[in-house]
Amino acid sequence: RQAASEDIPEVVRLVGIMFAELGTAANPSWAARTQDDLSKRLWDDVGIFVVDNGPGLAACSVGVLHESLPSPRRRTQQVGYIEWVITDPDCRRRHFGMSVTSALVDWLHGHGAAVIDVHSSVAAESLYRRLGFTGDGPVALRHRL
Repeated sequence: RQAASEDIPEVVRLVGIMFAELGTAANPSWAARTQDDLSKRLWDDVGIFVVDNGPGLAACSVGVLHESLPSPRRRTQQVGYIEWVITDPDCRRRHFGMSVTSALVDWLHGHGAAVIDVHSSVAAESLYRRLGFTGDGPVALRHRL
């Protein structure tokens, strides 16, 4: 289902688990900034899909829609980016990640994104490939300060 504003603290909790699993500890300052940012941008340029699990969430996907410069390689200037996908460790192997990510891809395409990018972990690569993502685009490189 589409996330509501009251889901945001739980989304941030799940994303914190994802970062911890990737070796980066999330701190309270990050959590507060992220909750504030998601609250302001939800269903504007940020889409979030969730799966319920009792009082909390089992899984979520978060994506951003942005306008790029014109390109002869795209039909539109809208570009989507899948920011985060995480399933609670106690709820894995139930296809929740596929469900929320598929809904997010549909939302991004429905809002004009001709291209959707993602930087995948090795563990999640097969999920994205099942959804039609390929390695045929430009090589993703990063410069960190």
